[in-house]
Amino acid sequence: MSNKNLKSFCDLVLASLYEHPGTFTNPPIAVDEYVQVYKAFNLAVGKYEVAPKVEKTNMLQAKEKMVGVLDTLSGYVNTVSNGDADIITLAGFTPTKGTTEKSKPLDRYGNFDLKRNDAYGKVTAKIVAYPLENGVKYMMVCTKQAELPENFVVDGVFDFSLVPDALFALNNGRVKVFSNLEAGTVYYFYLFISNAVSISPPSLPKSFKM
Repeated sequence: MSNKNLKSFCDLVLASLYEHPGTFTNPPIAVDEYVQVYKAFNLAVGKYEVAPKVEKTNMLQAKEKMVGVLDTLSGYVNTVSNGDADIITLAGFTPTKGTTEKSKPLDRYGNFDLKRNDAYGKVTAKIVAYPLENGVKYMMVCTKQAELPENFVVDGVFDFSLVPDALFALNNGRVKVFSNLEAGTVYYFYLFISNAVSISPPSLPKSFKM
């Protein structure tokens, strides 16, 4: 897995597994330890991109440690899920052959409202629950771009580098708060939903002028 895809996967696990303590009650890697290893990996990748010959060994060591953490969490999730694909997806992992897939691929869904907060530079998005399936996850992107690149999501992985100005809300709740938005600027909000077998196409954008 490339460093870019690994970083996207790490973001997804961080925003998924640790957001559901009722399901994943005792992960073998605490969130603070996870964040520490992830930050070290990000730092090593950054240094490697600047000086690849000098920093390659350090980057590979940091990557190996990050992958080891993910492998440990994967084993834990498999135990908790007992083969239930919805639970595996809830943790940010991808179900493999042999899991129980009860879900179907999702179509575009864009039922949400936007409201300016009392606080300066904040907008709240409230998402209406997807009516056709339980256990759906909700993710949003806020950007100055009127259209997202076609390859922004490939094989269930977000390519954050394609929208460097974007703000992301990957936690699973149906209320998202976006902060530090600039006055006078038009922003575009997109909703993605996911289940055990797919991530939906992005919703049609809803624009909001600060």
